[in-house]
Amino acid sequence: MSGVALDIEDGVGVVCLDNPPLNLFTRELTRNLGEVLSRVEADDTVRAVVVTGAGTRAFSAGSDIREFPDLMDSGRVVEDKLALENEVFDRLARLPQPTIAAIVGVALGGGAELALCCDYRIIDDAGRIGFPEIHLGTVPGSGGLSRLPRLINPGIAMRLLLDGEPVNARQALDIGLVNEVVEGPRSMAVARSHARLWASRPAGAVRAIKRAVHGPWRDQVSAEMIASLEVSRAIFATEDMREGVAAFREKRKPRFRHG
Repeated sequence: MSGVALDIEDGVGVVCLDNPPLNLFTRELTRNLGEVLSRVEADDTVRAVVVTGAGTRAFSAGSDIREFPDLMDSGRVVEDKLALENEVFDRLARLPQPTIAAIVGVALGGGAELALCCDYRIIDDAGRIGFPEIHLGTVPGSGGLSRLPRLINPGIAMRLLLDGEPVNARQALDIGLVNEVVEGPRSMAVARSHARLWASRPAGAVRAIKRAVHGPWRDQVSAEMIASLEVSRAIFATEDMREGVAAFREKRKPRFRHG
């Protein structure tokens, strides 16, 4: 399937974003990811899931900004991109199987938001993770505003979102943004090892644990994500957002007018 690969072995499903070199999210990749996740959810032979990105540069560096101008001109950013992205990311968060993000390189923007949907995050020691949307004049639009402050200290979450700068692997571990840092490009190997172990546990008990841990707030996050779509709709209509996208594409510093 174009853009997303699925490999199943020993009860472990490996979902790999494959849009080199940075595994950027396009609408096509997002649709394909949704289809793969539906297959994973329905397959009783898959008892644990690893999510990763192809290559060594990025888990995913976020959205393909080249799609933004046409979406903004049509006024359908929410309808044609963000609503789908929210639904697919939430599908990952709601998988009954335990999930592990194996982060190689960078996880930025939508890539970081996707990692937040997993139950456990492993990153190589050279990796970085962050939420740079503020530099485009916008906000994380696919669940990050709800999931990040639930995962880490809300004050630190505010700093990450407002600064817009990625943190390195050790900093991410210190603040609880990732669960494990491994030396060298080994996050995938370590993730597979954890996933094989979890897949060997009794499936009913594993799924019950996941429901108990995430159940109390899962529906609230889903509702907050729906509400945040209207925030994104308003922001994508601003001149600052247009300036942020233009500056990114022209590789210059944005000149925001705060409106």
